Amino acid sequence: MVKIYQSRHPDVNARAHATFGVLAVMIALVVWGVLGGGAFFWALFTVLHLFTFLLLSLRIYYVGQFRLERETLQRAARELAAMPRRGVRPLYKTRLVLLLIANSVNWLLALYGLWKQSADIASHLLELLLINTLLYMSFYLVMKLLNGERPRWYAWCYLGGATVAWIPALYFFVYGSTDWSTTPALSREMNHQCMVLEFYDAHDLWHILSAVALFLSFNVLLTWDDGLAAVKRTEIAVF
Repeated sequence: MVKIYQSRHPDVNARAHATFGVLAVMIALVVWGVLGGGAFFWALFTVLHLFTFLLLSLRIYYVGQFRLERETLQRAARELAAMPRRGVRPLYKTRLVLLLIANSVNWLLALYGLWKQSADIASHLLELLLINTLLYMSFYLVMKLLNGERPRWYAWCYLGGATVAWIPALYFFVYGSTDWSTTPALSREMNHQCMVLEFYDAHDLWHILSAVALFLSFNVLLTWDDGLAAVKRTEIAVF
């Protein structure tokens, strides 16, 4: 997600210490969820999830110009009070629609996690990251097409291959053949019969197919802007 954002925002990209700080917080939350968990943890995790996604949505919508500061909120409140009709009219309609879809998906995921409160917080977090990354890739591709940009043919091939690999990979991911939040003995009881060559089970297929899907997805990120190589930076659309 950071790589995609950097493609169009080299001047407002995430700083290294902030990015790895977020990863450290995620690791700490996973450890807390596995060792402790409970209703308080899931309530806090849900609030952090939705609040973080709201901030990211505001940064994406305002192209990195939004700051969660008192002065910013006060100025926004004054302008909204002075010109209410202008305040409710979106500046970027397409971007708003796509962000509303992404926010709806994240609200559903957050409510599902809060309702289920699974001890396997790592799998839930992986689901959140995977789905949001795929949503952001879709958002980027749609915005490229709406702005008249067309990826090269080999980028479409990578994208098609990644899609073909992701669909069965995600199926085997939710197949439920392991649960590392329980003891090894209980987790082994969830193992299914080997499906391929009488050797690979559903969990193996998830790892194999997701590795292929990730490789092809990364190649999509590296090649889908190749058509802009001869275009001036000032003429490239920002979204």
